[in-house]
Amino acid sequence: MARLLRLFTSSKAKLWFGDSSEWRGVFWALLASSLYLAWLLFDRSSDERRLLVGDLIGPLGAGAAFVWSLWGIRGSWRGKRFLSPNLISLGIAFFAIADGVWCYFEQVLHQEPFPSYADVGYVASMLALMAGMLLSPRRPVPNALRARVLLDAMMIMAAVVTFSWYFTLGPTVIDAEGTAFAKVLTTAYPLLDLAALFCTLVMTSHPDEAKIASVRRLLCLGLLSFVAADYAFAYVSLKSEYTTGAIDAGWLAANLFLGFGAHRLRCVAKEESAEQAPATANPVLWRSLLPYSLVPAVVGLVLYVWRSGVHGALAGGVYVGATVLMGLVLVRQVFAIVENSRLYRYLQAAYHELEALATLDAMTGLPNHRALQERLRSEMKKSKDTGRPMTLLLLDVDRFKQYNDSFGHPAGDEALRLVAELLKANVREGDLAARYGGEEFAVILPDTDADAGVMIAEVIRGACERTTFPCRPVTLSVGVVSSVLDEAGVLIESADRALYLAKHGGRNQVCRADQELSGLPDGWSIAEGALRARWSQELLSQPAGPLLRTMLGMLNLRDAQVERRSDRAVRFCLRIAEEAIAQGRLTLTDAEASDLHLGALLHDIGKVGVPDGILQQPGALSEAAWTIVRQHPVRGDELLKDLPEFTGARAIVRSHHERWDGTGYPDRLAGESIPVGARVFAIADAMDAMWSDRPHQAALSLEEITNEIRRTSGTQFDPELVEVFLSIPPEEWIRLRMEAETNTLRAAA
Repeated sequence: MARLLRLFTSSKAKLWFGDSSEWRGVFWALLASSLYLAWLLFDRSSDERRLLVGDLIGPLGAGAAFVWSLWGIRGSWRGKRFLSPNLISLGIAFFAIADGVWCYFEQVLHQEPFPSYADVGYVASMLALMAGMLLSPRRPVPNALRARVLLDAMMIMAAVVTFSWYFTLGPTVIDAEGTAFAKVLTTAYPLLDLAALFCTLVMTSHPDEAKIASVRRLLCLGLLSFVAADYAFAYVSLKSEYTTGAIDAGWLAANLFLGFGAHRLRCVAKEESAEQAPATANPVLWRSLLPYSLVPAVVGLVLYVWRSGVHGALAGGVYVGATVLMGLVLVRQVFAIVENSRLYRYLQAAYHELEALATLDAMTGLPNHRALQERLRSEMKKSKDTGRPMTLLLLDVDRFKQYNDSFGHPAGDEALRLVAELLKANVREGDLAARYGGEEFAVILPDTDADAGVMIAEVIRGACERTTFPCRPVTLSVGVVSSVLDEAGVLIESADRALYLAKHGGRNQVCRADQELSGLPDGWSIAEGALRARWSQELLSQPAGPLLRTMLGMLNLRDAQVERRSDRAVRFCLRIAEEAIAQGRLTLTDAEASDLHLGALLHDIGKVGVPDGILQQPGALSEAAWTIVRQHPVRGDELLKDLPEFTGARAIVRSHHERWDGTGYPDRLAGESIPVGARVFAIADAMDAMWSDRPHQAALSLEEITNEIRRTSGTQFDPELVEVFLSIPPEEWIRLRMEAETNTLRAAA
């Protein structure tokens, strides 16, 4: 028995009854019924004794169930939340009293118990039980779900009533004899059973919290046991074959199920203030298919009645029941169509909302980068097919970082929103204005040549210049490119270079991509202009751009001159790399060029871990201080190793203090084992350091710097790259340095 009890409380059993205590109740109820059936099976006593035991089992079992339902009632019987278990307990009590009256009539008075006062108790019992179950706690559900559950239950009931009419209800009503009270009761019992079945269907189709769901299943099991026993009793009574036996065991099990269910419902009501468990899953599939699965059975019954030649009220009831079922099926299908239509509209609206979220920039309301790229590819294909040019504008808010730093990010966001409104108001229908990223915007102009694109760009630039912004005037730099055959990536790169020209030329202006050759400063090549534009626009506007700005800002807080030195060092580094490429001494892919930019920008990021007292010490450093300083390449490498966006910069960050002869730090690399980017940057960094005033040494002249770099060729620097450096005219270094200083002053202004 212990093994059997463990089976009933196992995890598989909990799929239907969440708490093991529910299964213990089922176990004891089935055990009691099984023991009674076993006694009936093996007992060889007289029919009178078997009838006496059967009559006594009814009220005693119901009485035990009533006591079970009241277990722990102290403090749990008053209040609305205890109304449901109280009604179920009352229904069990009515049944116990009715069974007692039945036993009294049959065993003491030796009279026929039907009809009698016992029937009043049975009817009252069924009404109280159904009321208690319908009033049990339930989770609120949408009206659509409630209507679907009701229709499904009505379809099942129509099929059940049809079969019941033909086999039990119809013959019982048609052949009813005796007094009017007897005829009423004869009709009332099967109708009450059908009502109980309908109540059970509604209850089992209602989604609930886990605790309530398991208790309601137990109650439904008890009510179904009642219905099954009643129908079995009615069927055998029609054939005059009823004897005490399995049917009485069904009523016994039903009362015990209901008694324990009422007890558990009372316990759950006590815990009403506790946190509710998650709702149980709604097995939609089988519940949805069950009503339809009964349709073939009813159709089969109709064909059987028609082929058998049955006539009169019995056949008419079957035909009416089948007609009602078909009508309910039709209504259910119409309801499903309406529900699916509403669901489709909801999903369509949700799809459009998600699509808008995926393609719109939340802050400005403009299409985002993704939408821009999709539209750009579409317009490029259209341009190739029609042969008509398409123009792309790239717009950048001038000195936006300074605007943010001076007035705060909320003010910067408001400025971007105003720029977005300007774009919307000044583009044509069919054009697309989008946010490209950060403070950059883009406008796609279909069927537009470069001249028309410049005119539209000037209209936008002028409108921005004339607009009053909350904190200070805001201007735009615009790059314009027009093409028919270029790919989207090439078109963006060309527009980016044109935007760089506008920024470099003083900002607040429009530049075309075909102005590039005449727009670059004297001595600069297209390659360097492209690299420089890619550094200023691409690196800082990529997804890692905000992180890059943050890291540079951290370094700038430690050393106020770091931004100026980085700008000079990057310009010098790019110029050496450009010249090395031109002389065929160096090859750089786009990825390697990007890594060179990043490394040059972040080469001193490890100094965030060097104490301020060392960084700002006016005199020469002690050996102990130098030991700390020499660790900054390692610290910088460790800082970047967990940032995949900056993986390419790590070689320069770690190795820019290595020497050609192997005496540098931190890894004492030598010759070509030093990464080429670090070798290029080492010359640029040394040149900038010597050309700047430092706490412990005044700046050297350009001639002294050139002589020093020539002298250390082959020891500190790569000899081949030193030759490249020496081939660049001195006046070009002066110009680059002046441009860096001018750029710094403009940014500060």
